[in-house]
Amino acid sequence: MRQYSLAQIERITGIRASVAAYWIREFPSLGDSVTETDNGQLLSMSGIEQLLRLRLLLVEQQFTLSGARRQLEREAGSSPNEEDSRQKLFKLRDELVNLRDILEETPDEATDQSQ
Repeated sequence: MRQYSLAQIERITGIRASVAAYWIREFPSLGDSVTETDNGQLLSMSGIEQLLRLRLLLVEQQFTLSGARRQLEREAGSSPNEEDSRQKLFKLRDELVNLRDILEETPDEATDQSQ
């Protein structure tokens, strides 16, 4: 797995090395993609992607640091919850279809009995 120095990241992304170092300290989730060396910090490609996501939130969308943290936490937790919600919706839909079928059968039986 290729890793990049903060100077390389600055050239690649345009995010100043000092800003990247600050964000790495402020956002523990970046820690998984950081390797400490004698020459400084190295980031993996996933770390660079996270820095770009942070730049989007902090610079372009003007989130505060705490707002960006909350947003990243929501995004990190959204995948399993989305899948769980999706499964619940499919189950609910199936139950509603069954209920509709039962209700559609009931009036016919009542009509047949009254004739």
